[in-house]
Amino acid sequence: MSLTNNQKLELINSIEIANWASTSEKRPFAYTYDNKENRKILYKLGMKEEEINFECYRGCAVLDLISIGLKYANCFSKERGFYNEEIIRQELF
Repeated sequence: MSLTNNQKLELINSIEIANWASTSEKRPFAYTYDNKENRKILYKLGMKEEEINFECYRGCAVLDLISIGLKYANCFSKERGFYNEEIIRQELF
């Protein structure tokens, strides 16, 4: 069974963010720990081992979720996680 975009966002937003920055001179990041629990969630998203390893910072034991999360959402904030801007507009009106 294929997951909907919202289900994928729920999964990725269930991962605890260890450190993040969305406004800096460098590109934004949202780091989480590279562990079995987080990898299990990423596998549920349909990611392969090579794709996860590409987002892994060797020696630091962290994964950057920004490029993963932005496949399913167009925004990120520490408070809300990954989300789509259109959803916010719909909630306001």
